[in-house]
Amino acid sequence: MKITASNLTHWAGLSAIVAGIMYVIVGLSHTFVSHYGGLASVTNDVWVLTHSLTIGVSFFGLLGIAGIYARQVEKAGWFGLAGFLLLSLWLVLVPGFTFFEALILPLLAVDAPNVAEGFLGIFTGSAGATSGSCPKWPELESWPDTVHRRKTPCLPHSASLCVA
Repeated sequence: MKITASNLTHWAGLSAIVAGIMYVIVGLSHTFVSHYGGLASVTNDVWVLTHSLTIGVSFFGLLGIAGIYARQVEKAGWFGLAGFLLLSLWLVLVPGFTFFEALILPLLAVDAPNVAEGFLGIFTGSAGATSGSCPKWPELESWPDTVHRRKTPCLPHSASLCVA
């Protein structure tokens, strides 16, 4: 098989199709696993499959978007370049977090459940609220009542629990 621009564009298109199909599967299977489900959802096999597929979405999506951009680079202009770079950055960063969620977090849920619970709490806004690990800053108690009630100290959803 000879490598040509046309062949690369076709392979990039196929890669984008695979990423899209995987994205739909991730979206449908994500209803069965939830960050709100606690440690029980993390140790589920569907959790590992869903988050592993997300790594595949990033890989195939990056190849696909590169091919789409390469084909339309002249018409895309500066906004097209900015969009391509931002989407590519997102597709490069996501697998790092997803790798942790897919392969390390299930092991932590068994061996170090407090750590796994805290990590899940980042997504649900309850980090430290149940385990008491959220820091309490004494200087917050001297703030005016309106500022004291704002949800700024720890994490957006659990701040009122941490400061109380």
